[in-house]
Amino acid sequence: MKAISIGVLCGSIMGLFLWFIEHFTGVTVYRLLVNVDYLPGFKGLAIPAWMEFGLHLVVSVAVCVAADYANRNGLLGPTRRSHALRFGVIMIVIGALLFPTTILSDQAPTPLMNDSAAWGWWLFAHAGYGVIVGWWLSAPKEEQ
Repeated sequence: MKAISIGVLCGSIMGLFLWFIEHFTGVTVYRLLVNVDYLPGFKGLAIPAWMEFGLHLVVSVAVCVAADYANRNGLLGPTRRSHALRFGVIMIVIGALLFPTTILSDQAPTPLMNDSAAWGWWLFAHAGYGVIVGWWLSAPKEEQ
């Protein structure tokens, strides 16, 4: 239950953060976050914004459940700090692997592959998400 709650909360914070970045800078990182038009079964569908965000939250919960499993099995290191830092790095890698999906999108606008501002905001958001998730998931019972 803790992983699900953290997934919804952190996924919501990340989505809101990227929405604000897109709204105030014009860098289309929120569109990239919620974009699913390149996935089989979604191409050509008019998906409402709330459903796109809901799909993002489903992914966030799945990521947190996997991170919780890794935490419980000692795969992220011996300390709370190591959990947070290692999961932050894992999320940077995941973010770097996901960014190129912008090429597959038919929806406009998504960032170009050479958009350094988009890369920076995207990886910063993923790193922050990973560190916070790793920290919260490894909290001792008395802090929960």
